[in-house]
Amino acid sequence: MAAGRPRGTQKHIELSGLAKKRKKYYGERNNTQLAPLADMSIEAPKKYSRETRMAWDLIVPNLIAMEVLTEVDLPSLQMMFDAYEEYVQAKKTITKFEKIHTMLEPDYIIKRKALNTWMTNSQVNFNKIAARFGLMPTERSRLPINGGNPGIEEKDPIEVVLA
Repeated sequence: MAAGRPRGTQKHIELSGLAKKRKKYYGERNNTQLAPLADMSIEAPKKYSRETRMAWDLIVPNLIAMEVLTEVDLPSLQMMFDAYEEYVQAKKTITKFEKIHTMLEPDYIIKRKALNTWMTNSQVNFNKIAARFGLMPTERSRLPINGGNPGIEEKDPIEVVLA
């Protein structure tokens, strides 16, 4: 998995107005060959648990509606939900472990820490990829509230008060 700050999608860059502000930097990314998937239904793989398929059915149609998802993004989408499935499996394993084992067993804490690490790593991996799609609150907060409508000049509230 690539390290570093997540790259905003083309749709998010357009909505934020950065494409107009920094044309030299973002201009090359206006690539019509990477058109968003529109009106397309992408099915969750059969290998996923019911919980992961429910998350897929909630997230993927919204990504398509937001025009964030392109064909190039499908492998990343698959990796994101693979990480989610790992998280689900880790949670199930922890639940089974808690039913069978007690804290008085000699290796209980070591095994429980290993399961927690598995679950936490899966969650972190999911969150990193989800942030690239703009699914995390911090990524969405970078978008303008009014949707960045071109042609409508926004007035700074401070300037209005000072004027």
